[in-house]
Amino acid sequence: MLCRMTALICVIETARDGVQAAVAAVALFALALMPEAPAFAQQQQRPPENAPAAGVLRSINVGFVRHAVGGWTAKIANGGFDTSTGRTIRWYPHDTDSSVVAALSSGRLDIGLMGSPVAASAIARGLDLRIFFVLGASAESDGLVIGVDAHAAATTAATVKIGEPKSLQGKVIAVSFGSSPHFRLLESLKRWGTSVASMRIVNLQSTQIAEAWKRGEIDAAAVSEPLLGQLLLRGRLAVLPGSVDKTGLMVFAAAGDFVAQHLVFLSRFVDFVARADQGSAGSEPLAGDNPDIKSIAFMTGLSPEAVVAAMARNHPPSLEEQATTSWLGGGSESAMIAHLKSAIDVWRWAGRLTGSDLDLATAIAAEPVQMALGYRK
Repeated sequence: MLCRMTALICVIETARDGVQAAVAAVALFALALMPEAPAFAQQQQRPPENAPAAGVLRSINVGFVRHAVGGWTAKIANGGFDTSTGRTIRWYPHDTDSSVVAALSSGRLDIGLMGSPVAASAIARGLDLRIFFVLGASAESDGLVIGVDAHAAATTAATVKIGEPKSLQGKVIAVSFGSSPHFRLLESLKRWGTSVASMRIVNLQSTQIAEAWKRGEIDAAAVSEPLLGQLLLRGRLAVLPGSVDKTGLMVFAAAGDFVAQHLVFLSRFVDFVARADQGSAGSEPLAGDNPDIKSIAFMTGLSPEAVVAAMARNHPPSLEEQATTSWLGGGSESAMIAHLKSAIDVWRWAGRLTGSDLDLATAIAAEPVQMALGYRK
């Protein structure tokens, strides 16, 4: 401002006649409209509001489906992940893994925990994902619930084996499209030789399914925990066929550029997950009143009993196993690639995917697991 006023005074003092005075007046008006150079420069150099301070690494955002908990989940609340990886991690529970993929594709998440068939579908649609850790398989986490009359519920078996899939024909079945329960439903229909068009499959999110179930607007629903347990209060669990070893397989995945830029972080991440789960597997089962169980229940929305059950069934293969061709190792010979191809075939059979076969060799990132193994030597 001082420079501006000095310039104005100089212009006025040099005005000797009417013409010069007019020029001075114009100059005075023009200079008055000019922004102050120092303030403008400071405005241009101000960082965005959400940018981390200089020298501070931004937090890592991780999304996961609520039911996929294990020994590692108990370490979230006590800051164990942050300490082991050297980064601040923010955790976001999701009702379905299809919403995890949506958040990954939009950039709201850096890492996502999802069913392997959901990851396969996302990769086939062009999303650049890398699977870098296998959490384990749990076919009991999702299922198909068939509605029954409230009065008959007390006298009907808790589970029903659909020996005649035609009983589903013409029924209204709700499911979140693109999710693991959706895949389980489609895989079952394919194995039964039943056409998708023979029933009405509607796309509803978890809260919508719960409301439609209460109103009796749907005949069945393919869902995951915790909604699965809620619907079973007024329904029967249908036994679904599936592959023996990899049904319900859950995997951690991230974008290709994120994996390439964060190999050290991811290696520490998977090492901590594996150690935490190994520690819980070797200890006595936790009870529902355990502080860790209560913390996980609060974070995920599961009941303490459901958390205990999920932790008992979710155990990842060891790091040594994951580095072999049975899982992530072996490049193009990896069994995981064959598993992804099989899942893509089911999605295509149901009309959910189109296009030619893909080279899935780049969909696997074994480096974090291999680096984590190096820490143990």
